[in-house]
Amino acid sequence: MTTAELQDLKQQFYAYTAYVQSLREDLETAKMEVANLRKQLAAKHEEVTLLHDRLSNREVAGAVVGSSDAEVDAARAKITELMREIDKCIALLNV
Repeated sequence: MTTAELQDLKQQFYAYTAYVQSLREDLETAKMEVANLRKQLAAKHEEVTLLHDRLSNREVAGAVVGSSDAEVDAARAKITELMREIDKCIALLNV
């Protein structure tokens, strides 16, 4: 190999090394962004769960206050279901 060919090969090596370093930095940035987005998704999931629970409670409260027999029956059924869940939880705690 001539000196010119070695010099050319050396330049290509440095160019590829720089390119690999750039890719590593991009990968690290992407990993940090993914971690951040996962945290945001978890927070939004908790918020949706909380809002769903609040909506369910509001529907039960509205049904209790509601004037139709169907709404009152639905509220009683929901309260009975909640009581069963509470009883199951208490039974599991006593084990």
